[in-house]
Amino acid sequence: MIHEQEFIELKKKEREGIVARDLLDSLKIRGKKLRKAKRKEPEIQKMLQEKLKQDTIYQSYMNGTCMENAKFRRQYDVYVQKIEEEKQREAKKEEMREEWKKWKNSDELKEIYQEVLLDMIDEIVSCAEKALRNEKIIYKKTENFEYFEDIEEEPLDENNFEDFLRNFYSDWIRLSNFLMLEDFCGDEYSYETVNRMLSKSSKLSDLNETLDIYDELFDDLLSDDVSEDIFEEVEKRLSITKVVSLLNENPEYVDIAEKAKEIQKRVIEMEERKKYLKEEVFRSIPKDITELYPLARMMKRHFILHIGPTNSGKTHDALKALKNANSGVYLAPLRLMAYETYETMNENGILCSMLTGEEKISVQEAKIVSMTIELLNLDKQFNVAVIDEAQMLSDTRRGGAWTNAILGLAAKEIHICMAPEAEKLTCTLIEMCANDTYEIHHYKRKTPLVCDEEIFHFPESVRKNDALIVFSKAKVIACAAELQKKGIKCSVIYGSLPYETRHNEVKKFVNGETDIVVSTDAIGMGMNIPVERIVFLENNKYDGVIRRPLFPAEVKQIAGRAGRFGRYEKGYYNAEFGSFRVREKMEREVLALKQASIDFPTRLLSVKGRLTEIINEWKNIKLSEIFWKQNLNTMWSLAKYCENFTNDKKLVYRLATTPVDDKNDNLISLFQCMARDILTGKKLQLSKYVEHGKWLYVDEDSKIDILEYNYKIYDLLYNIFRKFSDGKELPEITKRKKDISAKISKILAAQALNPKKCKYCGRELKWNYPYSMCQKCHDSRYRPCLYESFCGDFEDDYWN
Repeated sequence: MIHEQEFIELKKKEREGIVARDLLDSLKIRGKKLRKAKRKEPEIQKMLQEKLKQDTIYQSYMNGTCMENAKFRRQYDVYVQKIEEEKQREAKKEEMREEWKKWKNSDELKEIYQEVLLDMIDEIVSCAEKALRNEKIIYKKTENFEYFEDIEEEPLDENNFEDFLRNFYSDWIRLSNFLMLEDFCGDEYSYETVNRMLSKSSKLSDLNETLDIYDELFDDLLSDDVSEDIFEEVEKRLSITKVVSLLNENPEYVDIAEKAKEIQKRVIEMEERKKYLKEEVFRSIPKDITELYPLARMMKRHFILHIGPTNSGKTHDALKALKNANSGVYLAPLRLMAYETYETMNENGILCSMLTGEEKISVQEAKIVSMTIELLNLDKQFNVAVIDEAQMLSDTRRGGAWTNAILGLAAKEIHICMAPEAEKLTCTLIEMCANDTYEIHHYKRKTPLVCDEEIFHFPESVRKNDALIVFSKAKVIACAAELQKKGIKCSVIYGSLPYETRHNEVKKFVNGETDIVVSTDAIGMGMNIPVERIVFLENNKYDGVIRRPLFPAEVKQIAGRAGRFGRYEKGYYNAEFGSFRVREKMEREVLALKQASIDFPTRLLSVKGRLTEIINEWKNIKLSEIFWKQNLNTMWSLAKYCENFTNDKKLVYRLATTPVDDKNDNLISLFQCMARDILTGKKLQLSKYVEHGKWLYVDEDSKIDILEYNYKIYDLLYNIFRKFSDGKELPEITKRKKDISAKISKILAAQALNPKKCKYCGRELKWNYPYSMCQKCHDSRYRPCLYESFCGDFEDDYWN
């Protein structure tokens, strides 16, 4: 009877779908009209119920007479048979799962892995020896390449012979692709290893066919990079001396045999130097990472962990202790948060200074400083410290600053504010510090946060005190412009907006000068904006690498800004598209953080060698599983440029740690101009660098993006002049930054942002229209060409 009822329910839903589709077809509702039909949903539902009452098949499901039908009975028998077969398959799967659990930790599996690895190494070495002895070598230059299409190929000759030997293992062997892989990336060797293991063992193959253990094999067995294991062995079997010896046997390279000996000597010396450098770097890193922070190890520190979601009052409680401190520091991820704390402290009569990479405000006799976390001086002692947004310690680009603060901050009492997912990892880091103790305070939201049941349509459903969330600056501007055209006043917030302007936009909303906030996910971190409802107009974002769905932690961080305590009884969240997905992510538990990011240890500056060489070796050092190394690509590229002018490693390090957007060629050019002057002993001149890129004052009617670009220029100038000059130019730079912020604020205050327009005809487009031209311009430009190219030949052939 259970199966009968299940089957009838399935058939009922299937029939409902068929009747609903026929109804929509009869009403001519299809395509784009489906979205508009949502507004008439109650009316359509009523019509559907009437249709179902008249449908004899559906009614037979309702009263149970369908089981008397022979055709229906046959379908039911097939359904029951499939259920039984599925049960048998599941039972077999369960048996095989138990077998796999035992077998995956067995020596037999490890032996298969080792055999496959040795086979691959033998194949690579054999193919490489054959190529070196008999073939004409093509040298592939990979320096600064981004895609494989960018690799430069040239025949091996006297001019590139030394480079070929130096990069033999890292470039030529890997890119020769001896194993006939589809790609050259390191993961391909791991995939190839798993594929060969499955081919080698019939037992593994059967397990994979039933249980799909491919990913498990890849993640568990091959957690380390297989390519490193392979090429470490290849390097042992195929030394540089042997490579040169094989090339000497090759008739193509008789002419460079003599020169090869001289080059070989240099390359071997270089390899020995790399080996020495590797040993020195390894020796400089203690087994216990906490020993990198000697001052903190001499103290007995006590941590108070404030753990809770947004709008739970955890930061408010942490700052109470700071207000009563003789000396203290507040560490924030954003300068806007540092500024808010600085402002709040001084408004409450507590003297507080502020320090960020872009601004310094000194208050006489202040014993408390509010700063961005990267500027923390680990050699300075404090009585009380507050570390905010500690869930950032897993961030690959900036997380090292939080790890440094937790392990190395020299303060007797340290308050850490964090989301719940960071609790376990933070406790583990503190427990690594033998003398330190901690206590935990858990917080709950002070106002309930609920899903808004209203079906949201932009812009009709927008209401006062909403925050609308999109994920790019262009969409923020376009969305706000569309609302402003309808007379709705908006504040806008996004990452590249100068923080004075961002602060001003928040203040306008708080004071009731604007009704709506349109923001990117910049709203999600530490911004106290009294919004009642958060509405996700998008639920996908580009994270700098790919466009992906939002993670549950991101949804909770943003949605948590709704319903500020003391102003609203409840907070609401909603979404225009995929609201059920947003609700699901809000209800899902966020996975605990597993690894803390660790920055480049300054202790390594004492190792002999260039900074770029030391960074390369640091990347190869294996640390405890709890840590991963912070991304140092920008630092490495800046250091590489500076090393053309000096061997002063500490000076190169100071320059290379300057915050600069490495994706902006003009900012990099300006950095190089200033770095060159510093390294060659020339005096820094503000007028010269402003003129360097024609970055003079801009007109009142300049576009926002030009003003923001100018602001970034002066940000970089401030950072360099703060670190490498007497500071006389800093007031002028600060004044110009404030002038630019004021101009941006003036444009935003006019509430007349430009809407998104077709780049050809100027027709206004919807804020989320995905293309830069309208459909009409697209059709007039491309449709005739497409018709000609696809249909022209066919028509000619047909009529001829």
